[in-house]
Amino acid sequence: MHGLRFLENPEHLPQLRLIDLHTEDFDLLSILTSFTSQGPHAVPDRFPALEDVLDARRQAGGLQAIYIHVAEEVALIKAGSIGQTSCKDLQEGTVLESVRRLEAVRGVELVTKSFDIFSI
Repeated sequence: MHGLRFLENPEHLPQLRLIDLHTEDFDLLSILTSFTSQGPHAVPDRFPALEDVLDARRQAGGLQAIYIHVAEEVALIKAGSIGQTSCKDLQEGTVLESVRRLEAVRGVELVTKSFDIFSI
């Protein structure tokens, strides 16, 4: 799960407030593959790697958000152009529902490739 689990312990990087997952490392397919236990071919019940880190850090008064730079891919999928995304080999309905669930995770922000978290 790309090493995010170690951040569940608030003693690791205690001042951490934001996590920035850039598209060079995390396209939408890799998010759906790596951050769910079901993988990309099923709609996840939850995104444990993301949600558990956010919950643990929130309880400790830390992490505010995880920014994932996939907004362009999400927009293409919602526009019916899944073939132009990293998820082109997946079922469109499954991806759309997975995206809806990802968007509903409190503390997860889907942003554009050019979004600068330091500008907020």
